[in-house]
Amino acid sequence: MLDGAFLKPVLPIAMPSLVRFSSLVAALAVLFCSNLQAQGIPKFERPESGLGLDRMVETGAFYDVLGHRSAVFGYEDRPSEVWVYPLRLVSDFYLSFQIENYPLTVDGREAVSHINVRPEATTLTYRHAAFTVKQTMFAPIDEMGVVMLLEVDAVRPITIYGSFRPDLALMWPAGLMTPGVIWDAEAGTYTMVEETGRFVGIVGGPGIEDLSIQPYQEEPKDEPSVFKLDVTPEEGRTTLRQIVFVGSV
Repeated sequence: MLDGAFLKPVLPIAMPSLVRFSSLVAALAVLFCSNLQAQGIPKFERPESGLGLDRMVETGAFYDVLGHRSAVFGYEDRPSEVWVYPLRLVSDFYLSFQIENYPLTVDGREAVSHINVRPEATTLTYRHAAFTVKQTMFAPIDEMGVVMLLEVDAVRPITIYGSFRPDLALMWPAGLMTPGVIWDAEAGTYTMVEETGRFVGIVGGPGIEDLSIQPYQEEPKDEPSVFKLDVTPEEGRTTLRQIVFVGSV
C-alpha cells in the first residue's frame, strides 16, 4: 500500500509560486485520505495567476491538466484519462450526481456547462436546478499524482458517483499488463497492481464508498469501478471533497 510520501511537498509553504502551490494541495489531500474522520478539507482561497480562459463547454473540445510526471487528458463533455508517466492509471473517468428524493441520476457528461483553465489548475462546472459542483483538477509539477477537489453547492443532500476503468497500462509501445484491483474500505482506496509487482496505482479519498459489481466470470470482462461520495448542504458550504490518483513506477 502506498502512502503520502509520493506526494510529499518539496518546498516550504511560504513559496508563492502557483505551480508549487498545487504540490502542497496534493500533499494535503493525501494526508486527509489517511484520516476518514475528516470528510473533507476546509474551503480556502486559492491564489490566481491572472491568466485564464473561462467559457461555456464545447462539444468535442480537448483539455489537459499537465505536470512533469502526471496529467489528465480528456474532452470537455466526455470521460477523461489520468496518467502518471509512463502509466495510464485509469480511463473513462467521469462523475454523475443524484439529489436526495430525486429519482434520476444526472450524468456529468450532460450537466457540465463551463470550463475554467489556468496554469495552476483546470475547473469543470456541473450545473443543475438543484446543485452546482465545481471539479478542480491539479497536476503537481514534479509529483506522481493528480488531485481533484469538489466544491458542492446543493439544496439537498447529494450523492456524487465516480466511474472509471482501472488500466495501469504502460505507454505505447510497451506490452499490455493485467491489472488487479483491491478495495480497502477502511482507507477508502482502490489499489491497482499487476503481475510483476513493479507498478502500483491508487485511487481514493475520505468518505469514498465502493459500489462496484465484479461478479465471478470464466473469461475476463471489462467492468468499470464505481464509487460514491455523500455530501450534505452543510458540508458543501464549508468543505471541499477530494479524489486523489497516485502512481508508483
